[in-house]
Amino acid sequence: MNIELLLHDIHSVAVFITSMTIIGGALIWIYQKTIGNSRERRAEERNRVFIQSIDDKNKPLIETLEALQKSVEKQEYHDKQLEKIAQQNSELIKKQEERIDNHNDRLLVVETVLDINGNKKEVNYYGSSNK
Repeated sequence: MNIELLLHDIHSVAVFITSMTIIGGALIWIYQKTIGNSRERRAEERNRVFIQSIDDKNKPLIETLEALQKSVEKQEYHDKQLEKIAQQNSELIKKQEERIDNHNDRLLVVETVLDINGNKKEVNYYGSSNK
């Protein structure tokens, strides 16, 4: 009889634990459907309002940053154009310097032909005189 009593007690405890688990699960489900979801919805609404207010406050800053970015892009474009122009001018100056150097040789020839005293003497292009 002791074994029957022991089995009956174990059965009663198992039934009690099972019923508590079922009741607890049901209570958690009810809580989730009623209170939990409404809390989540309120939290989502607060987050949405908070993000919207941040966006509204940051709108002038964002517009300013976009304008600055466009200005920087324009400046970079103009810098590239100026760099091209500077390169072209450097090439033109180099060509002009070569032309001036050639003129210096010719001027030396003319100066030696006229001599310092204004006397003319024959000089070929390479500067050798024939008196």
